Amino acid sequence: HTDLENAIYSSRDFVLFHPFLANQYLKGSKTRSPHCLITGDTGNGKSYLAKLIFIYVTFLKIKSLYIDPKKEMRKWIQRVLNDQYIIENFPLYVAHLEKFHYITLDHENENNWGALDPICFLPPMKAKELVQVIFEQVYDFKGKDDINTAFLRATSNVIERKQRGEQVGSLHIIKEMQGENQEPAVRKAGDYLNEVVSDSILKLCIHDGSNPALSLDERITILEVENLDLPEHSERIENYTISQLKSSAVMFALGKFCELFGMNPDEQTVEFIDEAWIFTTSQQGKKVERQMRRIGRSYNNAEFFISQSTKDALKEEDSGNFGVAFAFDEPNEREEVLKWMNMEVTKENEKMLGSMFQGQCLFKDYYGRTSKISIECLFEEWQGALKTVEKKAVAYAEEKYL
Repeated sequence: HTDLENAIYSSRDFVLFHPFLANQYLKGSKTRSPHCLITGDTGNGKSYLAKLIFIYVTFLKIKSLYIDPKKEMRKWIQRVLNDQYIIENFPLYVAHLEKFHYITLDHENENNWGALDPICFLPPMKAKELVQVIFEQVYDFKGKDDINTAFLRATSNVIERKQRGEQVGSLHIIKEMQGENQEPAVRKAGDYLNEVVSDSILKLCIHDGSNPALSLDERITILEVENLDLPEHSERIENYTISQLKSSAVMFALGKFCELFGMNPDEQTVEFIDEAWIFTTSQQGKKVERQMRRIGRSYNNAEFFISQSTKDALKEEDSGNFGVAFAFDEPNEREEVLKWMNMEVTKENEKMLGSMFQGQCLFKDYYGRTSKISIECLFEEWQGALKTVEKKAVAYAEEKYL
Protein backbone atom coordinates (compact mmCIF):
# COMPACT_ATOMS: atom_id res chain seq x y z
CA HIS A 1 0.00 0.00 0.00
CA THR A 2 1.09 3.57 -0.61
CA ASP A 3 -0.57 5.14 2.43
CA LEU A 4 -2.85 4.47 5.42
CA GLU A 5 -6.05 5.36 3.54
CA ASN A 6 -5.22 2.85 0.81
CA ALA A 7 -4.47 0.18 3.42
CA ILE A 8 -7.83 0.78 5.13
CA TYR A 9 -9.81 0.65 1.86
CA SER A 10 -8.05 -2.60 0.90
CA SER A 11 -8.82 -4.33 4.20
CA ARG A 12 -11.67 -6.86 4.41
CA ASP A 13 -11.43 -7.44 8.16
CA PHE A 14 -12.41 -5.30 11.12
CA VAL A 15 -11.58 -5.55 14.82
CA LEU A 16 -14.20 -5.94 17.54
CA PHE A 17 -12.82 -4.80 20.89
CA HIS A 18 -14.51 -4.25 24.25
CA PRO A 19 -12.43 -2.99 27.20
CA PHE A 20 -14.31 -4.98 29.86
CA LEU A 21 -14.32 -8.51 28.49
CA ALA A 22 -11.01 -9.71 29.95
CA ASN A 23 -12.33 -10.57 33.41
CA GLN A 24 -15.53 -12.18 32.08
CA TYR A 25 -13.87 -15.62 31.81
CA LEU A 26 -14.10 -15.81 28.05
CA LYS A 27 -13.67 -19.27 26.62
CA GLY A 28 -10.19 -19.55 25.12
CA SER A 29 -8.90 -16.22 26.46
CA LYS A 30 -5.29 -16.05 27.67
CA THR A 31 -5.71 -13.29 30.24
CA ARG A 32 -7.95 -12.02 33.03
CA SER A 33 -6.47 -8.53 33.03
CA PRO A 34 -8.63 -5.66 31.70
CA HIS A 35 -5.65 -3.29 31.49
CA CYS A 36 -4.38 -2.07 28.13
CA LEU A 37 -0.98 -0.83 26.98
CA ILE A 38 -0.75 1.64 24.09
CA THR A 39 2.87 2.24 23.19
CA GLY A 40 4.90 3.76 20.40
CA ASP A 41 7.24 6.48 19.25
CA THR A 42 6.03 10.08 19.17
CA GLY A 43 3.87 10.92 16.16
CA ASN A 44 2.90 7.38 15.16
CA GLY A 45 -0.70 7.60 16.33
CA LYS A 46 -0.91 6.28 19.89
CA SER A 47 -2.61 9.43 21.28
CA TYR A 48 -5.10 9.39 18.38
CA LEU A 49 -5.98 5.75 19.14
CA ALA A 50 -6.26 6.42 22.89
CA LYS A 51 -8.67 9.32 22.32
CA LEU A 52 -10.69 7.25 19.83
CA ILE A 53 -11.14 4.41 22.35
CA PHE A 54 -11.88 6.95 25.10
CA ILE A 55 -14.75 8.47 23.10
CA TYR A 56 -16.17 4.98 22.44
CA VAL A 57 -15.94 4.23 26.17
CA THR A 58 -17.80 7.43 27.09
CA PHE A 59 -20.91 6.02 25.39
CA LEU A 60 -20.93 3.06 27.82
CA LYS A 61 -22.33 3.07 31.35
CA ILE A 62 -18.83 3.37 32.75
CA LYS A 63 -17.26 6.04 34.95
CA SER A 64 -14.27 7.29 32.98
CA LEU A 65 -11.25 9.46 33.73
CA TYR A 66 -8.64 10.76 31.27
CA ILE A 67 -5.40 12.09 32.77
CA ASP A 68 -4.18 14.70 30.29
CA PRO A 69 -0.82 16.10 31.45
CA LYS A 70 -0.28 17.86 28.10
CA LYS A 71 -3.56 19.80 28.43
CA GLU A 72 -4.56 19.29 24.80
CA MET A 73 -7.90 17.43 24.78
CA ARG A 74 -10.03 20.33 25.97
CA LYS A 75 -8.57 22.59 23.23
CA TRP A 76 -9.53 20.25 20.38
CA ILE A 77 -12.94 19.36 21.80
CA GLN A 78 -13.73 23.03 22.30
CA ARG A 79 -12.97 23.70 18.64
CA VAL A 80 -15.48 21.01 17.68
CA LEU A 81 -18.10 22.55 19.96
CA ASN A 82 -17.55 25.91 18.25
CA ASP A 83 -17.68 24.47 14.70
CA GLN A 84 -20.90 25.66 13.10
CA TYR A 85 -20.96 22.79 10.58
CA ILE A 86 -20.70 20.19 13.37
CA ILE A 87 -23.29 22.00 15.49
CA GLU A 88 -25.84 22.05 12.64
CA ASN A 89 -25.24 18.54 11.29
CA PHE A 90 -24.34 16.48 14.37
CA PRO A 91 -26.34 17.87 17.32
CA LEU A 92 -26.38 14.55 19.23
CA TYR A 93 -22.58 14.32 19.10
CA VAL A 94 -22.26 17.93 20.28
CA ALA A 95 -24.67 17.18 23.14
CA HIS A 96 -22.52 14.21 24.13
CA LEU A 97 -19.27 16.23 24.14
CA GLU A 98 -20.94 18.82 26.34
CA LYS A 99 -21.29 16.12 29.03
CA PHE A 100 -17.50 15.98 29.43
CA HIS A 101 -16.36 17.49 32.73
CA TYR A 102 -12.94 19.18 32.96
CA ILE A 103 -10.82 19.70 36.04
CA THR A 104 -7.64 21.77 35.82
CA LEU A 105 -5.24 21.53 38.76
CA ASP A 106 -3.28 24.79 38.89
CA HIS A 107 -0.93 25.42 41.80
CA GLU A 108 -1.26 29.17 41.27
CA ASN A 109 -4.91 28.86 42.32
CA GLU A 110 -5.08 28.59 46.12
CA ASN A 111 -8.28 26.55 45.88
CA ASN A 112 -6.25 23.71 44.31
CA TRP A 113 -3.65 23.54 47.08
CA GLY A 114 -3.77 20.11 48.69
CA ALA A 115 -6.11 18.61 46.07
CA LEU A 116 -3.72 15.64 45.82
CA ASP A 117 -2.46 15.64 49.42
CA PRO A 118 -2.05 11.95 50.45
CA ILE A 119 -2.93 12.77 54.07
CA CYS A 120 -6.30 14.08 52.89
CA PHE A 121 -7.45 11.57 50.28
CA LEU A 122 -5.81 8.25 51.18
CA PRO A 123 -6.22 5.79 54.08
CA PRO A 124 -3.35 5.92 56.63
CA MET A 125 -1.01 3.19 55.33
CA LYS A 126 -1.32 4.25 51.69
CA ALA A 127 -0.94 7.91 52.71
CA LYS A 128 2.34 7.26 54.51
CA GLU A 129 3.68 5.33 51.54
CA LEU A 130 2.81 8.06 49.03
CA VAL A 131 4.13 10.84 51.27
CA GLN A 132 7.50 9.07 51.22
CA VAL A 133 7.38 8.73 47.43
CA ILE A 134 6.64 12.45 46.98
CA PHE A 135 9.28 13.72 49.39
CA GLU A 136 11.93 11.33 48.04
CA GLN A 137 11.55 12.99 44.65
CA VAL A 138 12.92 16.26 46.01
CA TYR A 139 15.11 15.19 48.96
CA ASP A 140 17.78 12.50 49.15
CA PHE A 141 17.38 10.67 52.48
CA LYS A 142 20.13 8.14 51.73
CA GLY A 143 22.86 8.10 54.38
CA LYS A 144 20.85 10.53 56.57
CA ASP A 145 19.30 8.12 59.05
CA ASP A 146 18.55 10.75 61.72
CA ILE A 147 16.71 12.97 59.24
CA ASN A 148 14.84 10.04 57.69
CA THR A 149 13.78 8.78 61.13
CA ALA A 150 12.54 12.24 62.12
CA PHE A 151 10.66 12.53 58.80
CA LEU A 152 8.95 9.14 59.25
CA ARG A 153 8.07 9.94 62.86
CA ALA A 154 6.59 13.29 61.83
CA THR A 155 4.60 11.58 59.06
CA SER A 156 3.14 9.06 61.54
CA ASN A 157 2.29 11.85 64.01
CA VAL A 158 0.46 13.90 61.36
CA ILE A 159 -1.50 10.86 60.14
CA GLU A 160 -2.54 10.10 63.75
CA ARG A 161 -3.67 13.71 64.16
CA LYS A 162 -5.71 13.38 60.98
CA GLN A 163 -7.37 10.23 62.34
CA ARG A 164 -8.28 12.13 65.53
CA GLY A 165 -10.18 14.62 63.38
CA GLU A 166 -7.67 17.46 63.26
CA GLN A 167 -7.33 19.61 60.14
CA VAL A 168 -3.83 18.67 59.00
CA GLY A 169 -2.00 17.89 55.78
CA SER A 170 1.43 16.93 54.52
CA LEU A 171 2.69 20.47 55.16
CA HIS A 172 2.50 19.74 58.90
CA ILE A 173 5.19 17.07 58.44
CA ILE A 174 7.57 19.85 57.42
CA LYS A 175 6.40 22.04 60.30
CA GLU A 176 7.16 19.23 62.77
CA MET A 177 10.63 18.83 61.29
CA GLN A 178 11.16 22.57 61.78
CA GLY A 179 10.15 22.35 65.45
CA GLU A 180 12.40 23.80 68.17
CA ASN A 181 12.91 20.40 69.82
CA GLN A 182 14.37 18.85 66.66
CA GLU A 183 18.06 18.33 65.97
CA PRO A 184 19.71 21.14 63.95
CA ALA A 185 20.16 18.82 60.94
CA VAL A 186 16.45 17.91 61.00
CA ARG A 187 15.39 21.55 61.28
CA LYS A 188 17.70 22.41 58.39
CA ALA A 189 16.12 19.63 56.27
CA GLY A 190 12.66 20.94 57.21
CA ASP A 191 13.62 24.46 56.18
CA TYR A 192 14.90 23.14 52.85
CA LEU A 193 11.72 21.18 52.17
CA ASN A 194 9.61 24.20 53.06
CA GLU A 195 11.47 26.26 50.46
CA VAL A 196 11.14 23.49 47.85
CA VAL A 197 7.37 23.35 48.32
CA SER A 198 6.86 27.12 48.51
CA ASP A 199 5.29 28.58 45.35
CA SER A 200 5.75 25.34 43.40
CA ILE A 201 3.55 22.69 41.82
CA LEU A 202 4.12 20.56 44.93
CA LYS A 203 1.48 22.70 46.67
CA LEU A 204 -1.03 20.41 44.92
CA CYS A 205 0.32 17.52 47.04
CA ILE A 206 1.63 19.24 50.16
CA HIS A 207 -0.71 21.57 52.05
CA ASP A 208 -2.28 22.12 55.45
CA GLY A 209 -5.57 20.26 54.93
CA SER A 210 -7.73 23.40 54.79
CA ASN A 211 -8.91 22.67 51.23
CA PRO A 212 -10.95 19.60 50.20
CA ALA A 213 -9.14 16.81 48.41
CA LEU A 214 -9.90 16.07 44.77
CA SER A 215 -13.22 14.30 44.30
CA LEU A 216 -14.72 13.06 41.03
CA ASP A 217 -18.48 12.73 40.88
CA GLU A 218 -19.04 13.20 37.14
CA ARG A 219 -19.33 10.17 34.84
CA ILE A 220 -16.84 11.52 32.27
CA THR A 221 -13.88 13.56 33.52
CA ILE A 222 -10.78 14.94 31.82
CA LEU A 223 -8.18 15.93 34.41
CA GLU A 224 -5.53 18.46 33.40
CA VAL A 225 -2.52 19.78 35.32
CA GLU A 226 -1.35 23.33 34.69
CA ASN A 227 2.40 24.06 34.44
CA LEU A 228 3.45 20.41 34.55
CA ASP A 229 7.11 20.16 33.49
CA LEU A 230 7.68 16.56 32.45
CA PRO A 231 11.13 15.57 31.11
CA GLU A 232 11.73 13.98 27.74
CA HIS A 233 11.14 10.23 27.67
CA SER A 234 14.80 9.52 26.90
CA GLU A 235 16.15 11.75 29.69
CA ARG A 236 17.97 9.95 32.53
CA ILE A 237 16.47 10.56 35.95
CA GLU A 238 19.77 11.85 37.36
CA ASN A 239 19.57 14.66 34.80
CA TYR A 240 16.06 15.79 35.82
CA THR A 241 15.75 19.39 36.91
CA ILE A 242 14.14 20.14 40.30
CA SER A 243 11.04 21.32 38.41
CA GLN A 244 10.82 17.99 36.57
CA LEU A 245 11.25 16.04 39.81
CA LYS A 246 8.41 18.02 41.38
CA SER A 247 6.20 17.33 38.35
CA SER A 248 7.01 13.62 38.57
CA ALA A 249 5.90 13.66 42.21
CA VAL A 250 2.56 15.16 41.14
CA MET A 251 2.15 12.42 38.51
CA PHE A 252 2.75 9.77 41.19
CA ALA A 253 0.02 11.37 43.33
CA LEU A 254 -2.29 11.28 40.30
CA GLY A 255 -1.44 7.59 39.90
CA LYS A 256 -2.53 6.85 43.47
CA PHE A 257 -5.69 8.87 42.89
CA CYS A 258 -6.43 6.67 39.85
CA GLU A 259 -6.00 3.63 42.07
CA LEU A 260 -8.54 5.02 44.53
CA PHE A 261 -10.86 6.06 41.67
CA GLY A 262 -10.99 2.46 40.45
CA MET A 263 -11.65 0.81 43.82
CA ASN A 264 -15.43 1.21 44.00
CA PRO A 265 -16.82 -2.34 43.64
CA ASP A 266 -20.24 -0.98 42.69
CA GLU A 267 -18.97 0.88 39.59
CA GLN A 268 -17.24 -0.04 36.37
CA THR A 269 -14.39 2.41 35.98
CA VAL A 270 -11.71 3.17 33.43
CA GLU A 271 -8.70 5.49 33.48
CA PHE A 272 -6.64 6.65 30.53
CA ILE A 273 -3.20 7.77 31.70
CA ASP A 274 -1.24 9.74 29.13
CA GLU A 275 2.54 10.07 29.54
CA ALA A 276 2.44 6.91 31.69
CA TRP A 277 6.14 6.27 30.99
CA ILE A 278 6.95 8.69 33.83
CA PHE A 279 6.04 5.90 36.27
CA THR A 280 8.83 3.67 34.93
CA THR A 281 11.72 6.11 35.44
CA SER A 282 12.23 5.50 39.16
CA GLN A 283 11.73 2.79 41.76
CA GLN A 284 9.11 4.94 43.49
CA GLY A 285 7.15 5.36 40.26
CA LYS A 286 7.29 1.65 39.43
CA LYS A 287 5.87 0.83 42.85
CA VAL A 288 2.96 3.22 42.30
CA GLU A 289 2.31 1.76 38.84
CA ARG A 290 2.26 -1.86 40.05
CA GLN A 291 -0.24 -1.03 42.76
CA MET A 292 -2.46 0.79 40.27
CA ARG A 293 -2.64 -2.26 38.03
CA ARG A 294 -3.40 -4.76 40.78
CA ILE A 295 -6.90 -3.42 41.34
CA GLY A 296 -8.26 -4.11 37.84
CA ARG A 297 -9.66 -7.60 38.01
CA SER A 298 -11.16 -7.34 41.49
CA TYR A 299 -12.88 -3.99 41.06
CA ASN A 300 -14.10 -3.96 37.43
CA ASN A 301 -11.48 -1.34 36.64
CA ALA A 302 -9.55 -0.98 33.39
CA GLU A 303 -6.49 1.21 32.96
CA PHE A 304 -5.09 2.37 29.65
CA PHE A 305 -1.38 3.15 29.93
CA ILE A 306 -0.28 5.42 27.08
CA SER A 307 3.49 5.30 26.91
CA GLN A 308 6.48 5.44 24.60
CA SER A 309 8.28 2.25 25.55
CA THR A 310 7.52 -1.44 25.98
CA LYS A 311 10.77 -2.20 27.85
CA ASP A 312 9.34 -2.03 31.35
CA ALA A 313 6.35 -4.16 30.35
CA LEU A 314 8.72 -7.03 29.53
CA LYS A 315 9.59 -7.68 33.17
CA GLU A 316 8.39 -11.02 34.44
CA GLU A 317 6.30 -9.64 37.30
CA ASP A 318 4.45 -7.38 34.85
CA SER A 319 3.87 -9.93 32.08
CA GLY A 320 0.27 -10.71 33.02
CA ASN A 321 -0.84 -7.20 33.89
CA PHE A 322 -1.87 -6.10 30.39
CA GLY A 323 -4.65 -8.07 28.76
CA VAL A 324 -4.49 -6.12 25.51
CA ALA A 325 -1.68 -4.21 23.81
CA PHE A 326 -1.46 -1.83 20.87
CA ALA A 327 2.16 -1.34 19.78
CA PHE A 328 3.12 1.32 17.25
CA ASP A 329 6.59 1.29 15.75
CA GLU A 330 9.52 2.20 17.97
CA PRO A 331 12.65 2.23 15.75
CA ASN A 332 15.04 1.74 18.68
CA GLU A 333 12.99 -1.02 20.33
CA ARG A 334 11.72 -3.22 17.51
CA GLU A 335 13.13 -6.38 19.04
CA GLU A 336 11.43 -5.62 22.39
CA VAL A 337 8.15 -4.77 20.64
CA LEU A 338 8.10 -8.08 18.77
CA LYS A 339 8.84 -10.06 21.95
CA TRP A 340 6.10 -8.25 23.87
CA MET A 341 3.62 -8.91 21.09
CA ASN A 342 4.46 -12.66 21.01
CA MET A 343 6.13 -12.47 17.58
CA GLU A 344 9.43 -13.91 16.42
CA VAL A 345 12.34 -11.51 16.21
CA THR A 346 13.18 -11.91 12.53
CA LYS A 347 14.44 -9.58 9.81
CA GLU A 348 11.09 -9.94 8.07
CA ASN A 349 9.10 -8.89 11.15
CA GLU A 350 11.43 -6.00 11.90
CA LYS A 351 11.05 -4.82 8.30
CA MET A 352 7.26 -5.12 8.66
CA LEU A 353 7.36 -2.85 11.74
CA GLY A 354 9.54 -0.33 9.94
CA SER A 355 7.21 -0.21 6.94
CA MET A 356 4.05 0.58 8.95
CA PHE A 357 2.39 3.90 8.16
CA GLN A 358 1.44 6.47 10.76
CA GLY A 359 -1.82 5.08 12.17
CA GLN A 360 -0.86 1.40 11.89
CA CYS A 361 0.15 -0.78 14.82
CA LEU A 362 0.35 -4.32 16.13
CA PHE A 363 -2.64 -5.45 18.17
CA LYS A 364 -2.51 -8.31 20.70
CA ASP A 365 -5.97 -9.40 21.87
CA TYR A 366 -7.37 -11.32 24.86
CA TYR A 367 -6.70 -14.61 23.09
CA GLY A 368 -2.99 -13.91 22.59
CA ARG A 369 -3.39 -13.34 18.84
CA THR A 370 -1.32 -10.60 17.22
CA SER A 371 -1.85 -8.88 13.89
CA LYS A 372 -1.07 -5.60 12.16
CA ILE A 373 -4.08 -3.27 12.09
CA SER A 374 -4.88 0.16 10.64
CA ILE A 375 -6.67 2.69 12.84
CA GLU A 376 -9.74 4.31 11.30
CA CYS A 377 -12.29 6.67 12.79
CA LEU A 378 -15.66 5.76 11.30
CA PHE A 379 -17.36 9.09 11.99
CA GLU A 380 -16.32 12.35 10.31
CA GLU A 381 -17.63 14.49 13.16
CA TRP A 382 -15.20 12.81 15.59
CA GLN A 383 -12.06 13.78 13.70
CA GLY A 384 -11.68 17.24 15.19
CA ALA A 385 -11.69 15.96 18.77
CA LEU A 386 -9.03 13.34 17.98
CA LYS A 387 -6.42 15.75 16.65
CA THR A 388 -3.01 16.04 18.26
CA VAL A 389 -1.44 18.65 15.93
CA GLU A 390 -2.76 21.32 13.60
CA LYS A 391 -2.06 20.48 9.96
CA LYS A 392 -0.67 23.51 8.12
CA ALA A 393 -1.23 24.59 4.50
CA VAL A 394 2.33 23.62 3.60
CA ALA A 395 1.56 20.00 4.56
CA TYR A 396 -1.46 19.88 2.24
CA ALA A 397 0.66 21.35 -0.57
CA GLU A 398 3.35 18.70 0.01
CA GLU A 399 0.77 15.90 -0.23
CA LYS A 400 -0.82 17.36 -3.37
CA TYR A 401 2.40 17.32 -5.34
CA LEU A 402 3.87 14.02 -4.11
